[in-house]
Amino acid sequence: MPTSSTLDKHLLKGYLFCLYHQGVSRADAYSNLLEFTKTEVFTHEEFRELFHDFSIGNYNLNTYSNLVLAENGVFQDSAVLEFLTYRYSSTFFSELYNEVLKITGKPLFTKDEIKDWSEKIFKKNHFRMELRREFNKIALMGFLICLKVQNKSAKEAHSNLLEVTRQEVVDLEKVEALFKDTTHYFVQEDFTEELWKAVHQYHIMEKIVFFADLDVRKSLHQTGGWIRDLIDTHPYEIDCINIDFSNDHIQIKSDPKIPQQKFQNFFGCGCVVHSGNQVYLEKIQHDFHYKCHLKRILRKISSLENITIGSLKLRANLTRVRASELDIFPTETLRITNFYLKVDIFHAILNFMGSFSPDHLKKLVVWVTGNLRFVPRGMEEIAQWTASEVLITNQRFDDFGNGEALEHFKFAIFQLHYVVTIDQILAIKDNLLKHPDLREFKITAQMLPDHYDEINIRLGTYNQRGTQTPRWAQFPYPNEAKTLELTVLENLVWFRGPEYIPGECEAAEQELVGVEELNETVFEDYDYSR
Repeated sequence: MPTSSTLDKHLLKGYLFCLYHQGVSRADAYSNLLEFTKTEVFTHEEFRELFHDFSIGNYNLNTYSNLVLAENGVFQDSAVLEFLTYRYSSTFFSELYNEVLKITGKPLFTKDEIKDWSEKIFKKNHFRMELRREFNKIALMGFLICLKVQNKSAKEAHSNLLEVTRQEVVDLEKVEALFKDTTHYFVQEDFTEELWKAVHQYHIMEKIVFFADLDVRKSLHQTGGWIRDLIDTHPYEIDCINIDFSNDHIQIKSDPKIPQQKFQNFFGCGCVVHSGNQVYLEKIQHDFHYKCHLKRILRKISSLENITIGSLKLRANLTRVRASELDIFPTETLRITNFYLKVDIFHAILNFMGSFSPDHLKKLVVWVTGNLRFVPRGMEEIAQWTASEVLITNQRFDDFGNGEALEHFKFAIFQLHYVVTIDQILAIKDNLLKHPDLREFKITAQMLPDHYDEINIRLGTYNQRGTQTPRWAQFPYPNEAKTLELTVLENLVWFRGPEYIPGECEAAEQELVGVEELNETVFEDYDYSR
């Protein structure tokens, strides 16, 4: 059967534009399209942007939303000139060169060339001009297919389209031909499940599914039938996904499952996409549209139930941190085992963990570049936090209490912002005695000199400042033949549990240092030419 979700997105935009023209609300249009496609093609954010464009006249059926700037890694002068024409109205004259340089990554175009082109644009009164194009034929077909689905006649559909275009761009004969056969616009399965399984093609498809990258796997899954079942029964693990996120761009890469892609934000202009050797501008006048690309990629992962991610490594290099700006993950559940994060404030982790499956998340490694304190109280109410077994961070926690929010971790390295007391140390010890699966807790914290001496006397360890071979106090677990070890050194409170693994702490500390340089050597520079 034809599968509507495999249709071209320009066609589906035409389909939605038809619904908008009929006065259908955004919510009803979303439900209508979902019923037609069977799977979500546009996110709620994309829907909101599309309907906003419809309402202010930024989209119509003669709009091509993409301007191709480079093919096969080669930038075309005419495309860059059109970009300047499109961008001229919302950018200072002096910034145009920097914006082109931001896209090309190296000075393929000189300042004099950009200046000369900009002056020509101004003299020709192209201010706010965008080059007009012919009607988007695929979008027109989407408009007509929407009417066919509503059981309109070809004559009615032709008349409705004429109302919108105000000129005949598709004659009645072509509309009638379309209404007789729309399969040209679908991906269609031509064979029954039994026939496919009876011949070698089924086994070939098994191999294709096994080696397919994310896009191919998702496209095959949308065709439905036995191919969907085949994909659902073949586990698929992505070892690592690297994401670099800043105020003006996002990069993502996962060899070989997700090819390197870059999405650059141009406020008031749209998003420049670098994918393979192609560079194109998406003309969408919404700030932060560039995040939708990342959400779309991650949504593909979350929608395929058998896909798991070994490690997600995210560097959030932001000049300002607000909750709205950290909204880069879909609401659907991602099956991630290890989460590595480099960010300005630890609180940002709350914006991400809600998208993770508690059944899969095991380790959190967070390098914080700022100096803001974080109060962990209440974190124990977050399922993803309490499901994690390992926490490794340089964060200084405040109002730590007796460690209730962190005591569930089997292994943890962190810091305290304030001076720790003897009573607190002993209370933390008592809480950890509730967890016989503990491996190690290493807490960096300041302590008053008198308290340091007193705690060592009370523990019977008598550790001196600067000692290289600390002595450990031992405490039995209730009703178990297991012990908890504790040593207090200068600026350090250190616990070892029954499941202590020699060398794990040293490896974790090296891992944390590595997160300080997270993703710095992962992404390759694009080698464009002109």
